[in-house]
Amino acid sequence: VEPCNGVVTSLQFHPNASTSLMLTSSLDHTLRLFSVDGKHNAKVQSVQFRDLPIKLARFAPSGREVIVSGQREFFY
Repeated sequence: VEPCNGVVTSLQFHPNASTSLMLTSSLDHTLRLFSVDGKHNAKVQSVQFRDLPIKLARFAPSGREVIVSGQREFFY
């Protein structure tokens, strides 16, 4: 588990139920991916967006991409 330095704005499990992947996003500009096993919940990866406090993050329906947005006129 990795501590968050801002308000958590999104939490979503991967759309494929057999995948134990969860994402969280935060106003601390960071998207985090965790492998959820119920005991250790290890961090898989984190990505920081310097210019974007994240308001919303979601897996694309295919589960192959993550869409990240904030108050800007663009998204990643």
